[in-house]
Amino acid sequence: MLFWALVYDWSSPDPPSVLSCFTHGVNFVVALCDFLIAGLPMRLNQMWVPVLYGITYVLFSLIYDLAGGTAGGEPYIYAVLNWSENAGVAAAYGGGVVFGAFPIVFLACLFCVYPLRNLCQCCLAAKGLDVLDGYTTFVPQYETCRWSFSETVT
Repeated sequence: MLFWALVYDWSSPDPPSVLSCFTHGVNFVVALCDFLIAGLPMRLNQMWVPVLYGITYVLFSLIYDLAGGTAGGEPYIYAVLNWSENAGVAAAYGGGVVFGAFPIVFLACLFCVYPLRNLCQCCLAAKGLDVLDGYTTFVPQYETCRWSFSETVT
C-alpha cells in the first residue's frame, strides 16, 4: 500500500510495470488472504513486530545507499529513501512510515479486520463449517457469534 501512496508516479501516462504490480499488488493480496484465513491471534502487545521490521528496513536502505548499492541504475531502492540526495527527507519518510503508518495500519487490522475475521469464523463454525478445523487458539462463543475487544488487548 505504501508503494502506491509514496513511490508510484500516478501522473505518468505509462501503466505500472508488471513487476511492480506483482511485487506491490499481488503480494499484498496474498498476504491479506493469508491473514484472513490463517486464524492466528493478533494482540496489541505485538505492535513492536511491524515497527521493528520497519526500523530494520529503513536502516538497511541507509546502509545500502552508503555502501554504494544500486537498484535499476539508481543509488537508492525507492526515491523517497534516497539518503544521498536528501537524508532529511529520507529520514522523515522512514520515521513517518515506521512510527506513523505502521502503527495506524496495525491498529486498523487489530480493531477492524481481525474482529470481523473472527466473527465470520465464529458464524461459520456455528453452522458446522469450521474452516480452521480446530487449528486455532481463538475460542469463539458459537451460540451467540459474539467476539469481544478485550481478547484483542490482552
